[in-house]
Amino acid sequence: MKEHTLNYDQLNETSKLILKAGGINPSKGPFDIDRMAETLGFEIIPVEDLKHRVYREAYLDPRTKTVYVDTVLY
Repeated sequence: MKEHTLNYDQLNETSKLILKAGGINPSKGPFDIDRMAETLGFEIIPVEDLKHRVYREAYLDPRTKTVYVDTVLY
């Protein structure tokens, strides 16, 4: 899988588009990130001890639109 890198301006613009698609005004906060993810069709799955298993606190599988999150964070 090819890794994509964005510069700051590209990342900023992309994040605004994602927030807008999730029905959130990026200039107003705070907002419910879980609700936004679900609105965009992502499933959030808490995983016990994920950080120690894969050395990450969260992992996004873009093929299935699934976000795995360490239970300590969720």
